[in-house]
Amino acid sequence: VIGDCCYEDYRDRKRENAERLMDDKLSENGDQNLQQLTNIRQKMWRAFENPHTSTAALVFYYVTGFFIAVSVMANVVETVPCGSRPGGAGSLPCGERYKIVFFCLDTACVMIFTAEYLLRMFAAPNRYKFVRSVMSIIDVVAILPYYIGLGITDNDDVSGAFVTLRVFRVFRIFKFSRHSQGLRILGYTLKSCASELGFLVFSLAMAIIIFAT
Repeated sequence: VIGDCCYEDYRDRKRENAERLMDDKLSENGDQNLQQLTNIRQKMWRAFENPHTSTAALVFYYVTGFFIAVSVMANVVETVPCGSRPGGAGSLPCGERYKIVFFCLDTACVMIFTAEYLLRMFAAPNRYKFVRSVMSIIDVVAILPYYIGLGITDNDDVSGAFVTLRVFRVFRIFKFSRHSQGLRILGYTLKSCASELGFLVFSLAMAIIIFAT
């Protein structure tokens, strides 16, 4: 039997012990959840960097490669003439003749590229380093014109600037380097020989200027 003088102290200590046990349990659960999240990120990153680690990674690899090819081909085809303008004032590009079709294709490709970029950023071991990497910048430049175009009005001046910005979509072709070991090796080779290539370009530029004048 506990006396009245000690019961309050006993109840306080019991509550403190219960709270401490609850905090320890939550901490253990939090550590387990954090470890599970870390393991998921590591598996995702390995899948992105080496698609042959699993069937799902290989499927995602080929799906993104397919949409890169579709995007590059669409950028080329939409500049091909597809008939004449009303009144015979020049030819009409396929991009203007089938505007809705190309917009739907571009939307599907950009959605895939955006999902890939966000998943890579989530799984990256060092997100700051990933965002600053060359391939990450290429990914952003490749999808940025689409989102800017959604917010641009039909103003002629603004639309003209957007046409210039759409040229940056050509950077999508560089996304192939992420899917080709040969292109990655070529990129590393060019990077290691940057100073020599710079001197070669400078020499060619000087020769062109001299013979042009």
